[in-house]
Amino acid sequence: MAIQLGDRFRVTRTVRSLPVFVLQKAPSLTSSTKGVLPAGTVIVALEPTPGAEGFPAYPEDYDALEESLVPSDVQSSPRYSAYALSFNVKDIGDLLEPLPPLDPRPKDSLLPR
Repeated sequence: MAIQLGDRFRVTRTVRSLPVFVLQKAPSLTSSTKGVLPAGTVIVALEPTPGAEGFPAYPEDYDALEESLVPSDVQSSPRYSAYALSFNVKDIGDLLEPLPPLDPRPKDSLLPR
């Protein structure tokens, strides 16, 4: 399945130790932490890298999940900007249940914030 910007998926089971990518303000830096993503969470795909086995995404309920996915000490840093998730294309159909895409699809691959 080819992933497109705005594709949506429901997480079928709780994901423990999910990599959470932390984006920081300039000088730009990306780091990662681990989080727990609850079953039933709906995620939205960002623009995938052509040919990649994975794709970046964010939860539709971005703000509500931030507290449980990003440690408080990271959130309180003045350099903290946003977070993103990553999934494997192979997860579709098992861990990720396809849903109708965003309508209209976004034009830019941007996080909600």
